[in-house]
Amino acid sequence: MCIRDRFETRAFSNQEDLWCDYQRRVDAPFWPAAFRALARHALAADLAVTVTSSASQAAEMRAVAFGPPGFGGQGGLMATARRVDAQQQPPQAITDFPLITARFGGAR
Repeated sequence: MCIRDRFETRAFSNQEDLWCDYQRRVDAPFWPAAFRALARHALAADLAVTVTSSASQAAEMRAVAFGPPGFGGQGGLMATARRVDAQQQPPQAITDFPLITARFGGAR
């Protein structure tokens, strides 16, 4: 892809096809179920001590949201939400790379 020029919100190119990745803000009611569950449990973990005066309940909610302490915040519902997000855009295959060409002698 060769973008020749960018002007405000437009991209100009001499290529027939252009692809782009972009981020946008999505309102909470339209989040995937895994993200909504993660947000609920993370909020519950933050508010548990204030509302119930129970540190054990906060730790339990935090473990559900982010996994046990040994997971570094990457387990539980966080892992599920990350997996769902990763499935939305699978990695692209490497089709042209000099080392692959050299490995197969120019023929694949």
